[in-house]
Amino acid sequence: ETEQKLLLDETTGEMVSKNELKRRQKERQKAAEKAAKQIQNPQESAESTAKKYTEDRKAEIVKMQANNHSPYVYKVHITKSIEEYRQTYEKCESIKQPGSVDEQIVESVSGRVMSIRKSGANLVFLVIEEAGIGLQVFCTSDNCKEQIEKQFKFTNEIKPNMHTLTLDNIKKASNYPALQGQTCNWFEELDFVKRGDIICVTGLPSRTKTGELSISPVKLQITAPCLHMLPKANQSVTDIEFRYQNRSVDLFFNKKNQTLLRRIKLVQFIKDFFINKYDFLEVETPILHPIKGGANAKPFVTKYNDLNQNVFLRIAPELYLKQLVIGGIQRVFEMNRNFRNESIDQTHLPEFTMVESYCAYWDLYDQMVFVEDLMSSLAKYVNVTFNRHSGQDDKDLYLIKYKDWSGNDYEIDFRPPFKRLDIMSSLEEILSTKLDKQVKFPRPYSSDEMNQYLQDLIFKELLGKKILSREDLPSAPYTTSRLIDYLVGMFLEKLTHNPVFLLHHPKIMSPLAKPHRDDPEITERFEVFCAMFELCNAYTELNDSVIQRENFESQTKDKEKGDDEAQDVDEGFLRAMEYGMVQQSGLGVGIDRLMMLMCGEQSIRECIAFPLLREKK
Repeated sequence: ETEQKLLLDETTGEMVSKNELKRRQKERQKAAEKAAKQIQNPQESAESTAKKYTEDRKAEIVKMQANNHSPYVYKVHITKSIEEYRQTYEKCESIKQPGSVDEQIVESVSGRVMSIRKSGANLVFLVIEEAGIGLQVFCTSDNCKEQIEKQFKFTNEIKPNMHTLTLDNIKKASNYPALQGQTCNWFEELDFVKRGDIICVTGLPSRTKTGELSISPVKLQITAPCLHMLPKANQSVTDIEFRYQNRSVDLFFNKKNQTLLRRIKLVQFIKDFFINKYDFLEVETPILHPIKGGANAKPFVTKYNDLNQNVFLRIAPELYLKQLVIGGIQRVFEMNRNFRNESIDQTHLPEFTMVESYCAYWDLYDQMVFVEDLMSSLAKYVNVTFNRHSGQDDKDLYLIKYKDWSGNDYEIDFRPPFKRLDIMSSLEEILSTKLDKQVKFPRPYSSDEMNQYLQDLIFKELLGKKILSREDLPSAPYTTSRLIDYLVGMFLEKLTHNPVFLLHHPKIMSPLAKPHRDDPEITERFEVFCAMFELCNAYTELNDSVIQRENFESQTKDKEKGDDEAQDVDEGFLRAMEYGMVQQSGLGVGIDRLMMLMCGEQSIRECIAFPLLREKK
């Protein structure tokens, strides 16, 4: 036979036959073409891979079910949460030493598999997580075999002779509590376990040779398989649209569940603060309102079919809560959902949570003391509970670290007393400095002269001197209340790094607030701003039904000028006031925004479970 001629494979440096070389070259060409396609359209390639993964996973589950081994179980018995397991065994004396196992204790825990690491054929490390807390599952084939042998010994040698053995001897001989029919060849089960699966592990508390707290299985089973491919363990899901449309993945993978868990505890703290420290009663009021009122905002409108009338989703619960106080319930609050058909940004959502409260015999200044107490107490609670502060009453106890949406890091100091700024005089002072001339707002603030003064100030002077740009200008209608609110937003809110009381809004901006006792042109009202956005709003409540009607009618005039946020006249509320409305003060606190600060989130959407997104086309 003639000797076959060998050719050099330049890629590997091997000498191979001509046919083998051709085969290798074709394979490399196909691989190169596939890689080129992936570079040209990586999204399509990733989607194709993910789709194939899901199809393969479904086929695998069908195969398991055909073998009477369904991964969708009805019931699992859990002895401890992962958090409780770590608290119990982190400093346990029986597994204090690296490499130790406590064979007298059996626990069952459950969690989602976040990582799988194999070290050879006989050793596998899993990390499971529950509520953001992880635990290592230490799996060795030798340990599995040993448990099966013990099970066999118990079943065939010890159990038939139990009448002659003491229970203590049985436990020592066979690890009795772990092996009452529980042990199986769980190491083979690992071939079916994938990242994202929820599994239940029954096993022994242990510590690896490196000192990592673990659980060594005697039984392991999938209780809910994950059909989709997760991102790599060292990555985070950053695509905003994907995150919010797949919120459950975002919660467990990006650890955003910790923000929601913190929110739940903070909301409970606020409720306890109202109820236990200040003797408020928690109440409920309607979400569907026949009249648009309680605050200046554009409403959501829906139809009540049975009554054949339009109703409005709640803008604010204010008028109903006041009527409860009129009815003799002197301290009330409601943690409520409100709906305002307005813009969406970092601090605004059309659906949001607010706590609103009313207290008989309080005025604006009592309310300020209450707000300082509430927010400083909340800051202390956050630092002690979540930031592991020692609890000593020093300056750091009131500091909350925060990064705003622009990426600026700073600390917010919630120590009382908060700074106080009178709105109109502060605006006059700031604008006088910027324009290098005396700015003095004409009175009454409701006059046409005041409105024209504000328009000239904004559209001629501030724009002309380039203090404002055209992109910053307010939108129509140019009512006086909207223009003042615009100036507050442009020049005062930017001064509110730490919490600040902005006081004494003009009467035309506050139809439900009582005129100031020393100046009827302004009201006894404040807003608290912090980190340059509003946190809360409060009044000494107007209880004169005649003036209240005049204020509602003034709002009607703004509505006729095109202000679709102006309130309607609520005859039912006016009639209730006419029976006698006790002097009181009301407060509304934006819970979602407050959670942004206390949870260190830059966007309000991070602090709610399921923010609404634009519908996909």
